[in-house]
Amino acid sequence: MLFTLVDSGIVVYDKYVRSISDAKQAAYWEDYKVVGELFGLTRADMPDTLADLRDYKREMLTSGGLVVTEWARTRARQIVLEPPVPVQFRPLVQTANFVTIALPPMLLRRALVAGGAEYVKRVVIPLMPDSVRLVPSARAA
Repeated sequence: MLFTLVDSGIVVYDKYVRSISDAKQAAYWEDYKVVGELFGLTRADMPDTLADLRDYKREMLTSGGLVVTEWARTRARQIVLEPPVPVQFRPLVQTANFVTIALPPMLLRRALVAGGAEYVKRVVIPLMPDSVRLVPSARAA
């Protein structure tokens, strides 16, 4: 979990603010080690350097040990795609989802959005106005 927070912060900053140097990324990782300790990790539990952190990411993405379970997929869908927010705030949720969906590595994106087409058919399309949702001949009928 700690790695996800760090990696997401770096990716978002790099994508939406400006390129972040290796030195600043290393400093960011050093700061996050304090957060790790607050979560109960020891320094020995965390990669020592930015290079070690990148090695950890590479290993996690290529080893096959990282999987998205059905439980996690369901929770992600509930938290991210179906949050308990009033309907008037749904466009904000959808905008945030649109902006962030490209951030995880492709392996995780595929695993997390499995069933995404079904979600769009079941939840998003029914909320769209008829002028967008229906083709002209269906509107005329």
